[in-house]
Amino acid sequence: CRGTPLQADVHTCLNSRLIPDPELSNIRLHKGFRDHAHRLVTDLEPLLGHPHHLRSTIEVSGHSLGGAVAMIVAMKLKKRGYNVDRVVSVAGARFCAEEDLGVVVEKEMLPLDALRIEDDLDCVPFLPPWACALGDKLWLTNEHARGMSMSMSMSSDDVSGEGGGSFLSTMQHASTKYIPQSVFLQRGHELSWTDSVYTNVRLLETIMNENTVHRIKSHRDKLANFASELKSSASSQDLKSKSGMKEGREPPSISECAKNETIKKR
Repeated sequence: CRGTPLQADVHTCLNSRLIPDPELSNIRLHKGFRDHAHRLVTDLEPLLGHPHHLRSTIEVSGHSLGGAVAMIVAMKLKKRGYNVDRVVSVAGARFCAEEDLGVVVEKEMLPLDALRIEDDLDCVPFLPPWACALGDKLWLTNEHARGMSMSMSMSSDDVSGEGGGSFLSTMQHASTKYIPQSVFLQRGHELSWTDSVYTNVRLLETIMNENTVHRIKSHRDKLANFASELKSSASSQDLKSKSGMKEGREPPSISECAKNETIKKR
């Protein structure tokens, strides 16, 4: 699903009042995005074959306006019986009423693999401020721009998903955070700031960087760097594990690795 290259798409974005969608249990959606998604599904459905076919899978993705539309398209196709395997929103706008978030999760309207990728210097994922986004959040933070003031720690319990610490995982990359939607719902009082417009939109920095950070190329480059560092870290851990086994020691557990990373950062 594309972004906003046409004037008509600008009108779609501005038509931002939240209205109930009868097909999706009357959850309230951004009217412009919902209408756009409905047109797409109507055009696509004749090409998709028979629903309930387990051997065929559908993956949906989009950027900016298209990111929000992709999420709604995925929900509508899943509701109609299609096997939607994955949906990815890159720099997608908000599109759902916050009060209906629990209904979406409870009724499993989205596929399990629903990811939104957002840059904290990009204002689009925080708009419109009266709506919310759905899916697990991969947050690309520019901490060097904040003087590293947003640096997060990670405990062993955070990795295993147990205990009462912060659930904001740094995933071995200082400027990349992963926040599963299930964790966000469980720890909303602790993590609500991660989706807060007022906490995260830095007006001056956003104005200076918006033309760059909102583009797909910016996200692609940052994700490529992230993947490279993950691969490098995994190789390093593998070498350490093999070294430990050669010396007759047990390789360190994930929790131990996480604890060691936290100590190093402190």
